[in-house]
Amino acid sequence: MSVALATVRVSPINALDAMSVSEPQQSDLAALVTARICHDLVSSVGAVDNGVELISSLGAAPQPADLAMIAESARTATLRMRMFRVAFGPHKGAAIDAAHLHECCKTALSRPRLSLDWHLDQTALPQPEGQLLLLLVMCAESAMARGGTLEVRHDAEGITLKAVTERPRIDADVWAWLDADGPSHLPAPGQVHFAFAHIAAERIGWHLAWSSSGDQLTVAARRPD
Repeated sequence: MSVALATVRVSPINALDAMSVSEPQQSDLAALVTARICHDLVSSVGAVDNGVELISSLGAAPQPADLAMIAESARTATLRMRMFRVAFGPHKGAAIDAAHLHECCKTALSRPRLSLDWHLDQTALPQPEGQLLLLLVMCAESAMARGGTLEVRHDAEGITLKAVTERPRIDADVWAWLDADGPSHLPAPGQVHFAFAHIAAERIGWHLAWSSSGDQLTVAARRPD
C-alpha cells in the first residue's frame, strides 16, 4: 500500500535573495526554516508511516478507520507544505489566488478554538503582498495560544489583522521583528516567520506596526506613502 504526499518545493535561500540580509544570515535563516518545516510535518508524516506499517503487519484488509486516519494525516501534511511554499517560497512575480491564500491562512489557524474572519474582495494578490499577509497571520497565530478570532483585511491602505484572544502570548524579543529595525539576533525555528515577515515587508517597502492591549492584538502592514 502506498500513500502519496504532494511534492512542494520550498526554496528559502531563493526567497531571501536581494533582501537586506547578509549571506551568513541567509544560511542561518534557511536552516531555521528547514527545522521549522521538519518540526511541523513530522507528526503527520509519522502518522502516515505508522498507519501503513500497522496495516502491513496485520496482513489483512485495512479497516476504514485506519484508512481515514492515514488520509487525514496525509492531507494535513499536504496543506502545511502548501502553506510553507507560500510563506517561505521564492518570489516569481506571479499573483497568488485569493482562495488559495485563504486556505493557507486557515491552515495556519488550524489549531482548536481558532477562527478566521476573512475580508478580501480581490480575486488575487501580488505574490509579495500575499506572502506578507500569510506571514503576518502566522505571527498573530503565535500569540493566540488560548484560541480566539482573527480578522484579516486587505485594502488600499494595506493589511490589517485584528485578533481577539485571551491573554495574548507576546514575546517582546520575537515581536521586535515587526518593529522598524528588528532585533539583532535570529529567532528560534518555531518563530522564524517573524523574521521573514520583517524581511518581506522591507523588500516591498511596506511599514509594519503592532499593538496589544488586554485581549486585543492588532498587526498592520502599510503601503509606502
